[in-house]
Amino acid sequence: MQATSSKGVWHLVDRAAVLRLGIGGGLLTFAINAIGLVSPLFFTQVYDRVLTTGSLPTLIALVLAAIIAIGLGAAFEQWRSVTFTRIGAGVYVDLETPVFRASHAQAVEGEQGRRSRSLDDLETVRATISGPLPASLLDLIFAPVLLITLYLMNVWLGHFALFTLALMAGVTVITQWTIGTSMAKAAEASHAASSAAESHLRSAEAATAMGYQERAMARWATRNRDAVRAHIQSAAQAGWLTALGRAVRSGAQILMIAIAASLAVTGQLSAGAIIAASIILGRIVQPVDALLGGWRQLGQARLAADRLRHLLSASSESEATRVQRPAGRLMVNGLTAASPSGVAILRGLSFVIEPGQSVAVLGPTGSGKSTLLRCLMGVWPRMSGLIRLDATPLDEIDRRAIGAWLGFLPQSSDLAPGTIAENIARFGEATPDAIEAAVRMADATAIIAALPKGLDTEVGEAGAHLSAGQRRRIALARALFGSPALVCLDEPEANLDRDGEVALAGALQQLKAAGSTVLIAAHRPSVVAHVDLVMVINEGSIAQFGPAAEVMPAIVAGNVRRVGQ
Repeated sequence: MQATSSKGVWHLVDRAAVLRLGIGGGLLTFAINAIGLVSPLFFTQVYDRVLTTGSLPTLIALVLAAIIAIGLGAAFEQWRSVTFTRIGAGVYVDLETPVFRASHAQAVEGEQGRRSRSLDDLETVRATISGPLPASLLDLIFAPVLLITLYLMNVWLGHFALFTLALMAGVTVITQWTIGTSMAKAAEASHAASSAAESHLRSAEAATAMGYQERAMARWATRNRDAVRAHIQSAAQAGWLTALGRAVRSGAQILMIAIAASLAVTGQLSAGAIIAASIILGRIVQPVDALLGGWRQLGQARLAADRLRHLLSASSESEATRVQRPAGRLMVNGLTAASPSGVAILRGLSFVIEPGQSVAVLGPTGSGKSTLLRCLMGVWPRMSGLIRLDATPLDEIDRRAIGAWLGFLPQSSDLAPGTIAENIARFGEATPDAIEAAVRMADATAIIAALPKGLDTEVGEAGAHLSAGQRRRIALARALFGSPALVCLDEPEANLDRDGEVALAGALQQLKAAGSTVLIAAHRPSVVAHVDLVMVINEGSIAQFGPAAEVMPAIVAGNVRRVGQ
């Protein structure tokens, strides 16, 4: 994978749109907080004017003005909420394709844990941006204006509000310091438990058949309980600190009333300003209180954004340009591959296959046949050496550009959700004739015609609506679609009946006629009868490579040596 950017996530977002909407949200916040001063002003006027003068018209005017202001404030609140929802949705839409592409690359590299949660991480970021926390942050920016208002009322009120704000900020810092680590550990434990559950569910049939499902569930339950305990600990810490923050807020408002009342008694403050000071203090500390209450969500969003940044930092974003069909000459020099744990699987393989030749790759289980094919297709993460298709190294060609000329049938015949036609056409634009040609080459016409909607039949998740043989034949048609120049078939005879083997033999003949280079990892001798060359791999090295008519007798005689010995 090409590392192309260290900018993280936000360079992929339409920042102009985010800035435009963010400015709108800021202006709405200013209006909302300005209208928020209506309530303390109303109390001040009622106490200082209406009660002293007994003027009902003044009271009615104040009530009408307050109702209008409250209505405007509610409308602005809704407008601001929609604004942040649009920002969150815009970020999601801008990032969904890069995140899915990077997740797809991780799936190829076998990084099961992170790939399964990347879209969940994106949803967490979207929900946080669209939620109330950004509004609380903007409200906090307006706090100095409210603080100045209290100072204008009386310097002691301002001092006390500043002290309260500092105290609440201290609680926030303690919250971050206390629960930040535990929250990260809880998230990792939860993701580990989810990954374990997915793995166990994938092997549910085998577990049930062999009677070890209870032991498998017990093993998962142990991990899940660890995750639950971590979440309980994190939630308990967050709960105590949230409660502390609210206690500080309530106590501060009581003390503010007491201070304002003492100032009123000494004639330094009007009676109406007592309640007004308490309301203003409440609006100052309310955003901090909201942030404390949403600290867990904010922390989860930060962790999710960090994971997305790490995910996308190595993602290639270059535009793919379709290349012309290669001739199909394959040259491999010094190909070495290792397992994710670092154990060597292939050891310095070198060979050349000319355009139109077909090769059967033979060898015992675990010898590296499937790994070789996956390396040639560029879907094995740990490999070194040189693979050239014609004169161009394959690792220098964007897979989105060359992929149309490659055909790959892995051991698993999983299909993507969609119709049979969409799967065969690899979810690209294709003419019915091109799809039908691939179907005929795979001899899947009768199988597909027997389905309720033919090519328009939905395959279900991973092809769940089809039998193993049907999935295999459709996956073969997908690999043969578009007359690819290089085709790698990993045990194509698996799940095929006698008719399927005949269809495979016919497909190999048609590929040869089209000039396609074909490699087949196979077990059955029936496949070898239709190829030009045979490659025998043993313990990760080429033991024999040559024309089928020469290599097969040596295999039968047990006279197979490593190339170069």
